[in-house]
Amino acid sequence: MNEVRILRTVKHPCIINLEDVIDTPDFLFIVLELAEGGELFEKIIERTKFNEPEAKLHFYQIASAMQYLHSKNICHRDLKPENVLLCSLDDSRPVVKITDMGMSKLVDLGTVLKTFCGTPNYLAPEVIKMAHSSFASYTVKVDCWSLGVILYILLSGTPPFCNERQGGVPLRTQILTANYVFYPQLFNSVSEPAKDLIRKLLKVEPEERLSADEIMQHPWVQDSVVSHTAKSIMKEQMDLQARRSFLLNKPFNVLANHPTNLPTNHPTNLPAPVCSPVSVTVMKRNVPMDVDTDCGPEKKSRVEINLVPQTD
Repeated sequence: MNEVRILRTVKHPCIINLEDVIDTPDFLFIVLELAEGGELFEKIIERTKFNEPEAKLHFYQIASAMQYLHSKNICHRDLKPENVLLCSLDDSRPVVKITDMGMSKLVDLGTVLKTFCGTPNYLAPEVIKMAHSSFASYTVKVDCWSLGVILYILLSGTPPFCNERQGGVPLRTQILTANYVFYPQLFNSVSEPAKDLIRKLLKVEPEERLSADEIMQHPWVQDSVVSHTAKSIMKEQMDLQARRSFLLNKPFNVLANHPTNLPTNHPTNLPAPVCSPVSVTVMKRNVPMDVDTDCGPEKKSRVEINLVPQTD
């Protein structure tokens, strides 16, 4: 239920929208807006890498979402391209949505985080240090490190830290020392402001690392043309969400590739907003959620289901 709790507290055009929650004794149905463009990770594989304006348009929306989450004292803790969804098939106007808030943490001002979680290639140094010290901790700036990793990947098509790197330096050491390289064959056409932003995000010491607010003020992000396009896309999403909240519900037919994964008492028609398709995540109970004991016992034995409007 941690993901539901977090999603109920947020409303931002670049964060996946929670449409409804249906709680049954055996299953928890989380109804989310449909991201028909798939994962950003898949788009990167398809494209190899993005040119600079494309990368900036995607990054602006991701950073804006993180600025919003951090303003509400929410740390995502597992930010990566697999957890960034695209809600549009139009590559010229990508609609970017942060998702998978299961590891997110709502903290009070001044609270530090101590749970070891996340995906290895995107972990900030302070998270790794914390795993080997009872006194270490971290803050929301771990998300800013992850943003630096994502930006590096968007511009080059490769991760800055990985086990397969030549030289035999362990992944842990690479991260703890910010041991990465702007390879000429990958970054010769990338502007100096873009590389400057990466450098200021991949700082080992959190105090030296840019915050989400500072990222949005960086000269590379403040590109007038790209920021205007991003703000236009975000406004369209805000208007869509506003319209959706006022529309009447109507029956939706459930379409699933694996219907046998559904409980026998699963309803055949679930209510959802009429203005757009949605997706349903089925979360089985009594499965450990992750290493964060604060998140509760539910998790991710997920079954993705598309809901489409029933024709009259």
